[in-house]
Amino acid sequence: MSKSETSLKELLYDLRRIEQHREKLSEKKIRAIYRTLMKDLNAFLADEYIKYSDNDGRFYFSYLDAQNKRAKFLEEIVEHVDNISPSLKKEMLSLIEDTYQKSYDGMINAFENADIPEKFKAASEAIDVNPDVIKQAVNNNISKLTLPTVMEKHRQEIIYQIQQTLNVGLMNGDRYETLAKKISERIDVSYNKAINIARTETHRVRESGLIDCAKDIASSLDGSGMIYTATWRTMMDSIVRPNQRRHTKSGWRTYKSGKADHTKMEGITIKVGDKFKLEPNVFADCPGMSGVARHDCRCRCYLDYDLMTEEEFNSLENKQINGFTNEKNGGIIKSGNDKIMTINNIDSPIEQRNTGKGQPNAIIHTGRPLNNRQRRILEQLPEYDSRIVVSKKNVNMKDLAALTAETGDEFTMFTKGQERLIVRGNSTSVRIDTEQAIQLAQSGYKWSGHTHPGINDNCMISSPGDHAVLDCFKQRTSVIYNSKGQFRTFEKEE
Repeated sequence: MSKSETSLKELLYDLRRIEQHREKLSEKKIRAIYRTLMKDLNAFLADEYIKYSDNDGRFYFSYLDAQNKRAKFLEEIVEHVDNISPSLKKEMLSLIEDTYQKSYDGMINAFENADIPEKFKAASEAIDVNPDVIKQAVNNNISKLTLPTVMEKHRQEIIYQIQQTLNVGLMNGDRYETLAKKISERIDVSYNKAINIARTETHRVRESGLIDCAKDIASSLDGSGMIYTATWRTMMDSIVRPNQRRHTKSGWRTYKSGKADHTKMEGITIKVGDKFKLEPNVFADCPGMSGVARHDCRCRCYLDYDLMTEEEFNSLENKQINGFTNEKNGGIIKSGNDKIMTINNIDSPIEQRNTGKGQPNAIIHTGRPLNNRQRRILEQLPEYDSRIVVSKKNVNMKDLAALTAETGDEFTMFTKGQERLIVRGNSTSVRIDTEQAIQLAQSGYKWSGHTHPGINDNCMISSPGDHAVLDCFKQRTSVIYNSKGQFRTFEKEE
């Protein structure tokens, strides 16, 4: 990572370098844990071969079966894996929790010590990370599972792979040296997966800690005439997505692979609090936080942060505003001497833009009213579990966000052809269970999305109930809007 130009960027560069060093130390500890597993398994297998192998040094399952020892043999393999699982889980959780905390605190420290006017440094005062936010950050990983669940899946994979190798080896009567080598190869695969999890998750929480703190600082800058910006940076090498390096008979070659393209994101700037648009319907606050594996797994991108005036932001050549652009092909907003176009949500043609009337953000922050169309919809949804069907052209998800801003209740919407079903909930849920969801799906409805009351990103985290409902539909994704009209896409769990 090359050093950036301003002292704020230099301070954040140093912070990332320190955290990457801590990550390397944790990887060494993880490697030591797997070496312990390999050593224990080798010793166990050697003892078993001494007991049961024939004069030719071969060991078959039938030798165990003759003494009813097969089940006990496999149980002891599981016990050896279980012996390392607590240490592995503890190291992973410690690394990720510490990374988030130190990244959040590091952003505060960098802002306070950067070469910026003293009057703006007060924006970082009284900002501190909430322990609940750390917990959410640790749990909000790419697969939409909690980290302990991810580690449990990894444990089960290790056991399965080792047992499969043993099954094949002992069916064939492999000698000790052959089977030990195969087990070692399997454990190396599991180790590499563990490192992949560690690198992906620490990158995610490092960038998440920085952007969460940056959002708090940006909120404190409201009314100051200054804005906090984030600029996407890649490593600028030959393996930035979609590029991959592969070794061929003629040497190393670079290929393009997959839909994820981070080369086009280099240098794009947004206001902190907006989202980067990575591809149609895929958005991210920062690298590693799109919730889509092809963009997040082992991503190495990062953000540069800067403090600037609105005029300076408008003069930037490469930027995105709310993830949308003035080009139908999804290109970047261009400025210069041209007048900047403010692009609203894709559903905005039926919004009343000029007065703030009907706009979720204006409703929640300045008390602006619903527009007439939204008011008529709300009148037909007077209480919990009220339901109406309206024309598709008369309502969109931004309208539901406005209703949530007005009432503090959740709303959900399903679409079939040119009609939309809207259901009102309460402050914590909507009464749509999996049985109702299956009936809706069988009737041809798709789940357009739903709202969660609140104004920060944490309120847009999908719940197990959200995923249970999504599983009932053929679609892979749906969206969650908050009371400000911001949204996050979530996917089915694999």
